Amino acid sequence: MINRWIPFLCLLALPSSTLSKKVLYDNWKLYRFYPCNAGEMSLLLDLHESNLNIIFLQDLNRHMMNMQEQFMSVDILLSPNYLMSDTFKTLKDKIESHVLAENVQKLIDEEAKHIVESGSSLNWDSYGSIGLINQFLGQMAAKYTHVDLLDMGVSAEKGIPLKVLKISSSDSHGKIWISGGLHGRDWISSAVVTYVINELLTSKDVDVNNISEFYDLYFLPVMNPDGYDYSQKTDRMWKKTRASTNSNIGCVGADANRNWDDDSKLDDTFPNPCNNTYPGDKGFSENEVVDASEFYMNHVANDTNMFLTVHGYNQLILLPYGRSGGRFKTEDAFDEWVGVAKKAARSMSGHLPRKVEKILLPHEQFRIGNISDIMGERHGSAVDWVTKQNSKIELALEIGLNNLSRGIFVPADQIKQKGIEFMKGLKELVIYFNGKTTTGDGDSPQCLPVEQTIKPSLYCFAGNK
Repeated sequence: MINRWIPFLCLLALPSSTLSKKVLYDNWKLYRFYPCNAGEMSLLLDLHESNLNIIFLQDLNRHMMNMQEQFMSVDILLSPNYLMSDTFKTLKDKIESHVLAENVQKLIDEEAKHIVESGSSLNWDSYGSIGLINQFLGQMAAKYTHVDLLDMGVSAEKGIPLKVLKISSSDSHGKIWISGGLHGRDWISSAVVTYVINELLTSKDVDVNNISEFYDLYFLPVMNPDGYDYSQKTDRMWKKTRASTNSNIGCVGADANRNWDDDSKLDDTFPNPCNNTYPGDKGFSENEVVDASEFYMNHVANDTNMFLTVHGYNQLILLPYGRSGGRFKTEDAFDEWVGVAKKAARSMSGHLPRKVEKILLPHEQFRIGNISDIMGERHGSAVDWVTKQNSKIELALEIGLNNLSRGIFVPADQIKQKGIEFMKGLKELVIYFNGKTTTGDGDSPQCLPVEQTIKPSLYCFAGNK
């Protein structure tokens, strides 16, 4: 059992005024663990709850112990001190693992070379600052008469404008919402959303043009601008918003994908404001979540065909619901959503780079299902809230992009590839709404049938497991 009494006064949670320098991760290692049974997952959950000097890249919670499905692999950043501990030695002895990065700071330093500030042109060979992304949105609105830039509000800490770009169709059949950047450190999701905007406005592909011709589209590339900016300038691993909390040691922020009030209760698994998955002290405690929900209800809810939140990691397509007891009205409705998600997943699944060992990507297939079945019970997600608020919505999905062997650290030269993959999936979703069929573009599908999408790591078949 992991010792839970160890105090955790982590720099990750201190307010920006307290942090005069960048948070460094020298000699931190990125590990991928492959839990094969409930006992092994329990060890990781103990570690997750212990608040040791470690960072989990996925959301874990105790509800996962009640799942019937096979557990996913788990990526963890481990500090040098923890790597020398007896607890780590025990963990390594009991759970199969792989080192994905020997020194996390080297990955961060390499990424920092590819951050472009406002005043330049946004491209998809680098990551734009929040200023550059908002500049790009303004330029698109000024250039195209059917594009408008709408004010949604401002962020809690720095008052950064929250901007929504609307592309109006000439013959609207409905509305589509696409947002990214709910988590500060999730740079690739914001980059992919801006890539989609550019493609819709500049591409000569007929299928791409059909999307903007028949649907009004609303894009929010960075829903958590304070977190995004803080991740780029101060702490690469920052995930939450930056609003103040009731913490007596200065911990700030909440998980912007656990703060949507679904008329139930927020996830009380992580009541500590210092935890990366802290949902807030109540639903809609975060300015950004309030602004996004109100904007959606005022501008998009009527005639919404599709609500998508883009995440840069985990290779998942998640459907509502995350709370226990939350179910679709009929099995047919659930099967229909799963079916279209499977088609999108097949289109988005890229080919594995030849130089990457397959063992590093144990789930090269997308996993598809409702949140509670795949991630364990989780309250307060955007897709849960919007599905409950809008009974006429035709599709609401949380999409985690194609996995890489370095977790959230997606090299800048992979941005276009991630954008291309997402566009393929988006085209499939629109084809679904148009009532068309497609034979695909020749890519070999890498998505397993839905009933097989959750499979154990190859390690779990070893004789001693």
